[in-house]
Amino acid sequence: MNIKKILLINVVLIAVIFAVVEIFSYHFLFNRYKDVIENYNVIQSRNNSSIIKKPALKYVKVTLPKKEELISFSRPIEYRDSSKNPIVLIGCSYTEGFGLNEDETFSRKLADYTDRTVYNRGRSGTGLPYLYYQLSDNEILSQMPKNTEYIIYTLIPDHFPRMFRYRNFVLSGDHTLRYKIKNGKLVQDKLLFPSLHSLNTAIVIEEFLANKRYENKENTKNLFHKIISESDKIIKQYFDNAKLVILYIKNPLDNDTHEYDEMINELKNIDSNIEIIYINDLIPELYERENWIEDNDHPSGKAWDKIVPVLCKKLGMS
Repeated sequence: MNIKKILLINVVLIAVIFAVVEIFSYHFLFNRYKDVIENYNVIQSRNNSSIIKKPALKYVKVTLPKKEELISFSRPIEYRDSSKNPIVLIGCSYTEGFGLNEDETFSRKLADYTDRTVYNRGRSGTGLPYLYYQLSDNEILSQMPKNTEYIIYTLIPDHFPRMFRYRNFVLSGDHTLRYKIKNGKLVQDKLLFPSLHSLNTAIVIEEFLANKRYENKENTKNLFHKIISESDKIIKQYFDNAKLVILYIKNPLDNDTHEYDEMINELKNIDSNIEIIYINDLIPELYERENWIEDNDHPSGKAWDKIVPVLCKKLGMS
């Protein structure tokens, strides 16, 4: 058998192995996320005025976040009394107001209650890396008034594993920001060969590696503390007299969060100036079903009606 035939056989063999692995990865992802896929497709079909009878796992091309997408915010600035110091809200879909009308969002409720201007800088699917990104990016930072009194970051338990995920959602094509600690500094953790991350096999490997990194609790704690402390340093340097507030919210689906609670408690040892508010402890009835939208995972307008007065009282804010 000559060299050409051997090479051809090897190429064919590699191609077959790759195809088998890709098919296995597809079925692994499909069976693991079929309920989520079906719900997503139903929502999409409603938006497109069509009906998808069978859930499908579609091939998606992974895309790195573009600057203009990262600095665009879906909710308007709530302008109120200009003589009062404004407030900036940063966070994920909780802050942005997923599933809520404009008059039901955190930012609208807070602006109406305090008569202060409120900047809603929430973006669905993001987490702690995006807190640091917004504060470390000069263009985004310049959009926040220097006389801001409070920068409120809404923290949820899922933000801890999100620090290590490659995507906002495992089956989406949107690559999320990630950071790592290198030589004592926060640096962006960039993807190598982004085109390969669209493969089903890559998605399975990505999820496995992200979970392994997250399961190292010491690593998780260190990265969490680093992001918060570096963000707070920027706040102290840039703003005249702003205070970082961590608004910690747990939903009815959040169970066994004691490790997160301990990591949050340790923030007090890093900087006692950071205000930490465990809103569920202050409002025990927050877990009740009426305070969450249909997915049982996002606060309803009724939840923010309860949260805002308690938050303001805790901060001595009117």
